Amino acid sequence: MGKGRVANVRMQLTPVALAIALGACDGNPAPGDAGPEVDAGSDAGRTDAGHTPGCQGPPGLYADDACEIVDIGVRPYRPRYALWSDGADKERYVYLPSGTRIDTSDPDDWVFPVGTRIYKTFAHEGVRLETRLLEKTSEGEGPGAWSMRTYAWNAAQDRVTDVTDAGEDVRTDVLGTEHDIPSGSECTDCHSGARDVVNSFSAIQLNHIAAGFSLETLSLEGWLTAPIALSDAEIPGSEIEAAALGYLHANCGNCHRADAAGECMAQSSRARQACSSGLHMWVDVGLDSVEQTATHQTGIGQPHTFFFEDTTPCRIVAGSPEESSVVFRVSSTDPFDRMPPLGTERVHAEGVTILEAWIAGMPPGTCP
Repeated sequence: MGKGRVANVRMQLTPVALAIALGACDGNPAPGDAGPEVDAGSDAGRTDAGHTPGCQGPPGLYADDACEIVDIGVRPYRPRYALWSDGADKERYVYLPSGTRIDTSDPDDWVFPVGTRIYKTFAHEGVRLETRLLEKTSEGEGPGAWSMRTYAWNAAQDRVTDVTDAGEDVRTDVLGTEHDIPSGSECTDCHSGARDVVNSFSAIQLNHIAAGFSLETLSLEGWLTAPIALSDAEIPGSEIEAAALGYLHANCGNCHRADAAGECMAQSSRARQACSSGLHMWVDVGLDSVEQTATHQTGIGQPHTFFFEDTTPCRIVAGSPEESSVVFRVSSTDPFDRMPPLGTERVHAEGVTILEAWIAGMPPGTCP
């Protein structure tokens, strides 16, 4: 079986690579030209005279006919550490109902009020392709309390079609690009590791000074039941250690995580399997050292639970990225080996470089 492995990248970590880890290339581009006319699927919303006028975008997101101005109360945000999505540009927005607060009694597992809406739009060269909507519809926690919908944009950029339950032919290669829209079950796979579904709207991910909602603005505006100190929401370590741990936190930690008691919270089989592997990469709030992180404790010198060719039996071999299965998996395009397993088909070369530089800089260790 071909492994599709990227050759070892032994290069100096560049500012661009660090920027990738810190989310600087995961920005909020303004929608641009519609691009070539490509059929978006359903003709819903049309009349005999042509398009129905006005924006028919994702529910509750836009307030104008051009699908450009977000509705009152909808606010942008961005995570500090980016999730790799094959280079797609992303816009993220959140709506929190007036008068509500997020339960942050557990700073690592926020519980959101009913009515919360989280939007994420994927775009390529200024053309919007897909918007995902998570909406909390009932009291409680986890996937059962949320509606998870996916919407495909048309070429004119003024209408979306709900494709949550559509076939692969509708969700694949949207508007002539390589972008694929996940199925409803795949949404659950990626969002069942967290206590209350949401992955990137969290303490560590919002601890920045970028525009939009941040951990500081949430605290100052009274949206949190228990304010979280900014110093507690920092990933410990040097610049390269924080970049690597942040990269794994964003790209792997949503599934590879357990609660404070070490129990798996995941409700989907895929996320449960990731958690039960014993490799945990979510970084908790309030840690003082790299050695306290779950990534360090469950990764370095620890045996992996699956067999991979051309690696040692260990997840991370200190000082030897070429022998570390973590590097092998993020370097693979093989559907059976690659990580993350969903939402990507291409290797994130800059991410691989960050992980290799981090592991290569460790004092040499052994794999038992």
